[in-house]
Amino acid sequence: MPDFPKAHWAEWSETIINRYSLREGPPGEHHGACPSCGHKDWPSTRFWIHERDGLVKFHCRQCNSFEDIVSILEHDGCWPLMEKKRPEIKLKQTGKDYFANVVPMPKQEDPPVQFDPYTPYHERKGVELIGAVLEGSDVVVPLFNTNREQVGHQRINPTGDKRFNPGLKKDGGVFGVVGKLDFTGKCFVSEGWATSVSVHMASDHTPVIFALDAGNLATVCKALQETWPDMELVIAADNDANQKGQDAAKSTGLPWTAPAMPDTDWNDLHQAQGLQAVATGLKTLKRPESLLDELVWIGDAQPMLQSNYLIKNWLGSKQMMVVYGQSNTGKSFFTLDMSYHIAAGREWHGHNVKQGVVLYYAAEGGSGYLNRARAIQDHYGDENVPLAIRPCPVNLLDPEADLPKLLAQIDMVKELHGEIALIVVDTLSRALVGGNENGPEDMTAYIANSDALREHGQCSVLSVHHSGKATDLARGHSSLRAATDTEIEVNVDEVSGIRFAKTTKQREIEGGREFAFELETVILGDDEDGDSVTSCYVLPVTEERKQEAKVKLSPSAKVIFECFMQLQGDNVGKVNPGGTGYPESGTRHMIKVADLRKHFLGKNTATNESQAFKRPFDKLVLEGQIAVNDGFCWLTARKYKL
Repeated sequence: MPDFPKAHWAEWSETIINRYSLREGPPGEHHGACPSCGHKDWPSTRFWIHERDGLVKFHCRQCNSFEDIVSILEHDGCWPLMEKKRPEIKLKQTGKDYFANVVPMPKQEDPPVQFDPYTPYHERKGVELIGAVLEGSDVVVPLFNTNREQVGHQRINPTGDKRFNPGLKKDGGVFGVVGKLDFTGKCFVSEGWATSVSVHMASDHTPVIFALDAGNLATVCKALQETWPDMELVIAADNDANQKGQDAAKSTGLPWTAPAMPDTDWNDLHQAQGLQAVATGLKTLKRPESLLDELVWIGDAQPMLQSNYLIKNWLGSKQMMVVYGQSNTGKSFFTLDMSYHIAAGREWHGHNVKQGVVLYYAAEGGSGYLNRARAIQDHYGDENVPLAIRPCPVNLLDPEADLPKLLAQIDMVKELHGEIALIVVDTLSRALVGGNENGPEDMTAYIANSDALREHGQCSVLSVHHSGKATDLARGHSSLRAATDTEIEVNVDEVSGIRFAKTTKQREIEGGREFAFELETVILGDDEDGDSVTSCYVLPVTEERKQEAKVKLSPSAKVIFECFMQLQGDNVGKVNPGGTGYPESGTRHMIKVADLRKHFLGKNTATNESQAFKRPFDKLVLEGQIAVNDGFCWLTARKYKL
């Protein structure tokens, strides 16, 4: 029988049970259909698994075919991959003896160009098996603490999947070792095992401690400095796209270096350019920043010519932003339109866009946001747009409420979909759960939690907010406007129905830009009663159309509009027919001019009744605000279409 790798119960049992829907039987056993022969008679001949000495043991009383069952389990990702026969290399040292006696393992032959599925991780990474052992096809790396005690291990399968032993806690300075430590000389500190071996091989076998990941690096360095103050620590950081490795290195206050090539670690450099390139890179050290390093003398200042924007001239990158306006002005539709264009990487109505993932926190909840998303997606039709909507309440007043969950969600999104460009909170008032918008404590708490989202996601945060009834400013305490980098006001012209978005504050760029738009209504389907379900998307207006909003109505003209809407509400008049002199059939409500005049005069106290109605009415017809045909009139503005 082939020498199959062992499956540890803590690592593989749950995967097997879930994959094959096994049910718990007698204590310690799980039963179900055999993965190989499919037999599932109950309660006699059948397949079962249980734990023995920490390993997965299984048996099928029907086929009893160990090799066939393992083959199926491997195929389904439920068993460690079999290894082609090769000498197994083990380290005998553990614990304190390991620190005293560990030496480089014999050098392996150069890895073949083509790898089979059973090639161990160290061969795929082109490094020697140092500071680790080989168990089957898995590289197993012992982990220690500063008491020189082995506290666990990391198991790395041939595909690079890394798992810690159950119950391992990385806090307190848990690390691995590559090479021999003497606790007084130079020692590199890196992130992962393969990277550390490349550093070790390229630095004349200088010992390397690896901290498992960037998040654990500062903790490990602090523990090492406290325990062995005579060690000369140097950080060999990864050059991550998100800068986590370099940021962690800088935070230690120790000398550090990283590969010059972006999105590269030392093992990547080893495989691409050889050990000599790694050795050269390790000599280029960056020293801890001093207080003087923070100063830029005016003679050394250089212009920053690279634009830092999400939507050029409108939204900046990694900023705090606010879009505000009265209710029903279209500010949420406007914000969603901007969000969609950023996520799709689509030019926003003539302005360049830098693409990135967008998270839209629809704090008011409900299906309306999803309907809006469907409308804009159907309109543009881009595929795989990384815009995700969270249609449920969010609390950004209490940092202990939803913030930890949101930060974890941000990490998951970044891992699966890439860097986040923008987070939208719609609306601020709903996210300020029970808080006082006018209170400095509550508003500054909201700002602080928004900044936490911005810093953690390394992205911009935009809040949709309401304006005050008595002013055109965003509602609430002045600390909000003081903290805001970009502020955009959205309002609507009541006569034409045209909506305007205008930048009222831009910290780094010229403000005062204006975007005019309308909301185009679309039918998404019918509800259970057969009524149409509608939503809208943003539609820019032409310059000619914008001029309609600049027409200022006299008091008498406003009364004529009010009278028309009142009569229409009372079902006076009818829907227009088609034909010469009329708009498209069924698109407007029209009323007899005589009826409109009578209703107007009933509200007017002027002595010259004939001119009181005729002059403002004729002016509206001349300006194109009202159209007349065959004794009937109708309102022409787009907002009055049926």
